[in-house]
Amino acid sequence: MGGRRVAGREYRDPLYGFIVTDDLEQRIIDHPVFQRLRNIRQLATTYLVYPSAAHTRFEHALGVMEVGTAIFDSLAKQGLPQMLHWNDDDLAFNRRIFRLACLLHDVGHPPFSHASESLLPAGVSHETMTQRIVNAYFTDTIDGELGKGAAARVAAIAGEVPLNQTDSFLMELLAGDLGADRMDYLQRDA
Repeated sequence: MGGRRVAGREYRDPLYGFIVTDDLEQRIIDHPVFQRLRNIRQLATTYLVYPSAAHTRFEHALGVMEVGTAIFDSLAKQGLPQMLHWNDDDLAFNRRIFRLACLLHDVGHPPFSHASESLLPAGVSHETMTQRIVNAYFTDTIDGELGKGAAARVAAIAGEVPLNQTDSFLMELLAGDLGADRMDYLQRDA
């Protein structure tokens, strides 16, 4: 991937309208490791009984990024930067880290989603695989754009093993009971 620049894109989503990506997000989306999410159904084999349950982890990942951004931006307007002692640069940087964690949070899912998670090595969850995949395939791309250590933060938040209090907070926004992952899932699959 190197220093190749790719313009962001707009993706039409039935729940949120147009989801806009920036160039870094688009480079990640264009990577074959991320593109494989287009072939992993969100609800595994449920579509065999319910034909309309055919959406994929790809759509879900974009949706989680969109919902997560809306949550983050809403909290930012309600005093989040002051509460966490962030300046404007901290806010912008953590917003980018969070969007990437949302986008990549399911990249570790095996084929057939949760239905085949038992095929992963003993003690390895899809969250662990997500962290490993982000570190293995996206470190150069993310760190090259956001600075050394940014990819490790994205991997830790997406893999649900936060490195610090800020990342723990962002992980809750992503994967907590009222997090973006659950919110997109409930809207997309309810």
